Amino acid sequence: MDDRMDSLNEIRGLAPEVVNQMERMLHDDRTPAMVKVRIMEIILERTYGRPEASIKLTTAQQNVEAAQARLEAIFGHVKIE
Repeated sequence: MDDRMDSLNEIRGLAPEVVNQMERMLHDDRTPAMVKVRIMEIILERTYGRPEASIKLTTAQQNVEAAQARLEAIFGHVKIE
């Protein structure tokens, strides 16, 4: 357990150097635009959090009802004799 804490502390100790390097890369004209965009994403996510994602959930019953409504709209005028 102590070894893991020591390793984590060592990694945390690198954080200021990483931040400085990211800043240098953002301001360097030779850094590709996509790399700069990714750096900006990382900074914004760590600062403001990830944007919320919405997920639409439907039940099987809702799917069946929607399919029936579509079929009725398509074939509702057809009479079976």
